[in-house]
Amino acid sequence: MGWDFVLSCKTKNDIINRIVVDYPIIEHKVSGKEMWAIVKGNDNVPFLSVFLLEKDGNCWGYKGISEIEHPFYYNCPDSFIAKVPCPDNVQAKEWRTERLVYLSQKDATLSFKRRLQVGCRVKLTNGWILTVESVTPFVGRNADGKLYRIPKKMLTTEIL
Repeated sequence: MGWDFVLSCKTKNDIINRIVVDYPIIEHKVSGKEMWAIVKGNDNVPFLSVFLLEKDGNCWGYKGISEIEHPFYYNCPDSFIAKVPCPDNVQAKEWRTERLVYLSQKDATLSFKRRLQVGCRVKLTNGWILTVESVTPFVGRNADGKLYRIPKKMLTTEIL
């Protein structure tokens, strides 16, 4: 449930190596502060787990969450999903479904952001329509000519 910090783990690689030694990891992949792993279960049936990695002071720690606990992290590699059968567990099934939804939304958002250009008109989540003046940072101009710096989370995927 909680975090395990290891005083002897001074780097991120140290904590990754510690996890790989302490758990029956079949395969793993690190992305940022997430380490996704295929772990051999007690019954020799593999399962998916994410190990969240964090630094606290001079040492690194981790928190392991298996897919049957519905980790609310969705960047598990597709190859891991293909290699590990879905457990007969409601939360694991929901997690795998939500992962697909998250990834499709992420792809749509990335595609939208690539299409954003200065001069195009966009609709925001609050209903405003702005003309893009700058993409980074995102700045838009309303119909009255006033400039607004807008958080990207306010963008819809609608270009007008």
